Amino acid sequence: MTVLAAILLVSLLALSASAATTENAEAIAEAKEGQEEMRQDYLKAGWTDITNELQAEAQAEEIDPETWELANRDLEAAATEGKRAAILAARNEITYSYSWSIDEVSSYVLDPEEQEFGFVPSFSELFLEDWDVPCQPITEEERKALEEEMAKTMLAVSEEFAAQAKDIVTV
Repeated sequence: MTVLAAILLVSLLALSASAATTENAEAIAEAKEGQEEMRQDYLKAGWTDITNELQAEAQAEEIDPETWELANRDLEAAATEGKRAAILAARNEITYSYSWSIDEVSSYVLDPEEQEFGFVPSFSELFLEDWDVPCQPITEEERKALEEEMAKTMLAVSEEFAAQAKDIVTV
């Protein structure tokens, strides 16, 4: 889970506030290709793919039906800035209550004890095409603190992860 959190955090730092476009289609295709190669390697090593369970469990909580209705309104047709802000707030509430990764990055979960792996659903797999990936602005100090925290986390898990990857590749 720590690896997943670090990958997601790195991804979120690098993302822009736009949905999948032609410009990043190549990156998305590469991520999907790498995901499939990884899936095949784990399956050959006897691991169980729990991606479908992760898709089903992506939603963390019940979302109020009125929030869903508001979030699915046409943002471009919203008459006032206040209505646009309300629609965006509803969309953010929903997107932050799900587990997802940005489309250009394959995020995954590994459970070495159970020999299970799974890919976290991407933003575009869960949300409508006209929804934008939420982006929270951060200060330079916050960014540096996050980078330092991620570096410590990645260092702490890198040896274990490298050993697991080596076992999978050599099988």
